[in-house]
Amino acid sequence: MKKKLHLYFNRELSWLEFNQHVLDEALDPSVPLLERLKFLAISASNLDEFFMVRVGSLQWLVNQHRVPRDPSGMTCRQQLRAIGQRARKIINDQYACLINELEPALLEAGIRRLASDQLTPTQAGAIEQIFENEIFPVLTPMSVGESSNFPLLVNQALNLCVRLTVPTDTEDRFAVIPFLGPLQRFLTLQSEDAYFYTLLEDVVGLHINRFFPGESVQEVIPFRISRNADLRLDDSAGDLLAGMEDILNARTESPCVRLEIADSASGEMLKFLQQSLQITNQETYTAIGPLDLSAFFQLAGLSGFEELNDEPWPSQLTPEIDPTLPMFEILSKEDILLHHPYESYEPVVRFIEEAAADPDVLAIKQILYRTSRKSPIIAALRMAAEKGKNVTVLVELKARFDEARNIEWAKSLEQNGVQVIYGVKGLKTHAKICIIVRREPHGIQRYLHIGTGNYNEATARLYTDISFMTANEELGADATD
Repeated sequence: MKKKLHLYFNRELSWLEFNQHVLDEALDPSVPLLERLKFLAISASNLDEFFMVRVGSLQWLVNQHRVPRDPSGMTCRQQLRAIGQRARKIINDQYACLINELEPALLEAGIRRLASDQLTPTQAGAIEQIFENEIFPVLTPMSVGESSNFPLLVNQALNLCVRLTVPTDTEDRFAVIPFLGPLQRFLTLQSEDAYFYTLLEDVVGLHINRFFPGESVQEVIPFRISRNADLRLDDSAGDLLAGMEDILNARTESPCVRLEIADSASGEMLKFLQQSLQITNQETYTAIGPLDLSAFFQLAGLSGFEELNDEPWPSQLTPEIDPTLPMFEILSKEDILLHHPYESYEPVVRFIEEAAADPDVLAIKQILYRTSRKSPIIAALRMAAEKGKNVTVLVELKARFDEARNIEWAKSLEQNGVQVIYGVKGLKTHAKICIIVRREPHGIQRYLHIGTGNYNEATARLYTDISFMTANEELGADATD
């Protein structure tokens, strides 16, 4: 029988090849050193989301005993096996990049990660003070036994698993220390002519006996879990907001799809964690270096090492926009097209802020998909509502991994008198549109912003997007519809 020819690549494996291209930037010696570290962190962050969403979805299908084939002809189990093989290769390349290439080059440039056995007496004393004053009072170890009393661990958070021997017991026991709260992962060490740092997990491991007086610590191993985040909202539900809040709550205890653990873990500890988390070898990934490489993004912006970054390329103000004139006066005469991040996003923010303050503006209608944490646009919409303007905002609750923030914004806006629409049933609204309705001498005039990027002034400095601003009545009517 002739084998069927499939015309499509597998989507998941194709995405992993995309992430390999991101990692290739970290492996490229022509890229500035801290930029390489940044690309390494991005590739790790991408992989985290991939496991939570795509692998989580495939595992759910397997557990539901659904065996559909994808367009490339692969079953879910075949995809998971192929993903595991390719992902392990990427992870091995990530750690080879960090340990064999980036850290030696960083050391030469004056940036060094110190293990606990590499500290000078002065550094060890400083670290002990930090531990006693800032770390020990915050962390809480939890004794664990069978899987039924294993703690509910936070998705993507770093944890330590500790194996203990008690003289009066016949078997070793285990404890888990979750790293929760505002603890710094990178602890700076005093140095005259370089930047030395050590990692939080190494500091806690160095002082682990403080948590377990009178017991013998056999093993201290960092580990991290990824949970399935691909939980779908039932669009038939009457209340989208309540439904999404239920989804967020369910994510906190959804099945574990990946266990990351230091490769120095003993077989006994690995078996304990796998049984407790209901994880097999196929979902277990060992690391020869620090877990959570995405955290190294923090080091990519170190001050004093600017020569190791790309030359800054700040956004430029657009000559067509006179900063002394109101945005409405400018747009009444001509349309404006902005290309971010090369041209500044400031006119877009100013457009909405001026609308909020302008007594002739009657209404603001806007779609919010993702915003920044301290969004000036959200602040402007609040102010507009407080001034009695009709403000309507569609907040897309299904913006992946921004759902909680969008729920918070939505409730906050409602409390300030904004009319909030919680998305559209059966659809995810990606449009980026803002309509300003203004009373002018000739009558009602609509001003419009249409963008390809989110209303986020922070990411507008990073991502390539287009903003189009106009007073064109035909486009304004279309946007209103």
